Amino acid sequence: MNPLASLGPEEILTHPIPSPNHDSLPKLATATGRGAWYVPHSYYTGNPRMIASEETDPKQAWALRSWKYELSYNRFKGGMILDSFVLGDAFDRSLRGFQDFAGGGSFVDGKLGPGTARRLLASIIGTAELTEYLEPHLLYRLVSLESGFDLGAEGYVDPRDTGPVQANLALSGLNVNQAIRPHFVLPWAARHLRSARDTFQDREAAIASWNCGLGGARWWVDNGKPTSGGPTWFPNLAERATRYVQLIDAQPVSTS
Repeated sequence: MNPLASLGPEEILTHPIPSPNHDSLPKLATATGRGAWYVPHSYYTGNPRMIASEETDPKQAWALRSWKYELSYNRFKGGMILDSFVLGDAFDRSLRGFQDFAGGGSFVDGKLGPGTARRLLASIIGTAELTEYLEPHLLYRLVSLESGFDLGAEGYVDPRDTGPVQANLALSGLNVNQAIRPHFVLPWAARHLRSARDTFQDREAAIASWNCGLGGARWWVDNGKPTSGGPTWFPNLAERATRYVQLIDAQPVSTS
């Protein structure tokens, strides 16, 4: 959910995801074909080549390109052509090199799934948290809940929700590549969390604002953060805000 999400009722957990500690890639697509880590959004499973079209599937195309950039930022550029929407042999070599560096052994499987993604994004997430003076792992937990570290995640309830923090393309003012590129959208999300925290002077209200909107969070904190009820324009706001904070805090943090 993005910070400007509509205040209508919807499910909080929009993306069923596998464990972030490994790269297993179960097919999680529903009839809608949306969610996180679903085929073909496994990105790379040891196949010799993967190509996406910016015209026909811009989200997947920008995710492919962004994964290459993340490998490059982590000093595993190798011979990859970064500004293309193709994953090929050079990507395979860089991916396996990073996996060997990050864990080695059985972790080097040539599959880009949740475990590898979490490790690739750890540096930029940590930098964004430090830059905006966020509590450790707050942005990490938000990315974990919203997308399972999947750059190309597409909203299960609202397909306009896009990327690692599920920025809504219609409401956030971001375009597809901005919503997907970690080095743009993760600092953007961190700035929102810091601004909301400074505005409300309340950690939980800042977290809730990501799911319930700034107006919803304002009502919740002004009314003492109740666990049930809500205003006439959002009758279940309190339940939703309370549950979202609980889900964020329950996200496991791995440092390996």
